[in-house]
Amino acid sequence: MNVPSEKGSYVIVYSLNDISEVRVGSLGKVEFNPGIYFYCGSAFGSGGLASRIYRHISKPLKQFWHVDYLSQVSKPLRIWFTMSEKSTECSLVRSLDKNQEISPFSRGFGSSDCKEGCFAHLLYGLLDINLHKIVNNLHNDGHNYLKELII
Repeated sequence: MNVPSEKGSYVIVYSLNDISEVRVGSLGKVEFNPGIYFYCGSAFGSGGLASRIYRHISKPLKQFWHVDYLSQVSKPLRIWFTMSEKSTECSLVRSLDKNQEISPFSRGFGSSDCKEGCFAHLLYGLLDINLHKIVNNLHNDGHNYLKELII
């Protein structure tokens, strides 16, 4: 995996082919329908982007973040990331939410520490969504610095 250890923000794109019901920490039982999930986050701790993204695409034994529960039942497809000293995760959420094929998943999912009032930092689209179009929309919405990794 070629993700730098610098600080930055990211979107991990997951695919889920079957319905899965998972107990997600304080959110309780959450039902994940088949589809494409977009998780927006930032990495400003030790190890930066590489450490955080690797955790979210491997299946960690101990679930800490909401997305750790989703990663247990889904498959990572792509990672869009940028290196920066300032978080852009909320801006990425707003840009993804502008797309008519994508909607916020569940109130509070991945956004319990959000200071900008995001409904959620996990968004959902149908399995046949055009990911190339989605990343182009992100670029056109001012996120033209995103790098992409296809897993």
